[in-house]
Amino acid sequence: MPNYSRINTDGEILEFFRKGGSKSKKDSCYYAAKRAHKVFPSAYASGMIAKCRKRKAGKSKKKK
Repeated sequence: MPNYSRINTDGEILEFFRKGGSKSKKDSCYYAAKRAHKVFPSAYASGMIAKCRKRKAGKSKKKK
């Protein structure tokens, strides 16, 4: 993570860090469940996410 520094009017050095990866990344199953259910989060939506992730479990690995 690159840091950026800036000098204050008093001569103090202030360091700022760019917030690029602080949010957790959501997958397609999360967004599909969110579109399908009015009340989110709910037990039905969580079940839908779990089933979707279970179906996709072996598909993300590269085949040799």
